[in-house]
Amino acid sequence: MVEITDELLDKHIDNILDVIKSIQEGKITVIVGNNGVGKSLIRKQLHFKFQKKYGDRPSYIRAVSMQQRTENRSEMWGALGLALHDDETSPTSLWTYYLIEQTFKLDENKKYYYVFDELELGMSTETILSVLNKIKEQVPEFLEKSLGILVITHSTFVADYFMDYFDCDFYNIGFGTVDKDYNAWKYRKIVGVDLDWLQDWSHKLYLRINERSKKK
Repeated sequence: MVEITDELLDKHIDNILDVIKSIQEGKITVIVGNNGVGKSLIRKQLHFKFQKKYGDRPSYIRAVSMQQRTENRSEMWGALGLALHDDETSPTSLWTYYLIEQTFKLDENKKYYYVFDELELGMSTETILSVLNKIKEQVPEFLEKSLGILVITHSTFVADYFMDYFDCDFYNIGFGTVDKDYNAWKYRKIVGVDLDWLQDWSHKLYLRINERSKKK
């Protein structure tokens, strides 16, 4: 792995900021990338982008994420309740779909930006396909009446579905790099990441972001 320098971290943070600025309203954006590159950070920062443009509001983002999926049943089943819980009346896949159905609704009074953050977690491929087919029916109306849709995924299956059926912007975020070539990501050679390096990267990236925030 490459040496983690301030220059590399700054380049990576600048790339993240550029992706946030480049996300267009009224479109679907698909984002992929390794763990630790800041994909979920983009989801969180998008609120401030819309807040700056449209004014102060509690939330501009409606998201289905691991955090919401686990917190939804955390009191009953513990911190990983939803991710791991499964029974004959509410398997993980169906519970996730109910949350998606609840979240993925237009608000007549407010426009939101809708985010699917690792939709595939806890779902079989067959269930994901059924969910995606239902989402597909609503997408045209959502793109017209919402601020847009962001898909964050590690799944080639999920990414393929959106890229095949819709006109999507695509970003593959790496450690200090951003690539817009979907086929290059889809047919890439899979190479393992040094986990000690990844831990060091995550720690230094967090510190660098905080350091840069204080300078503003």
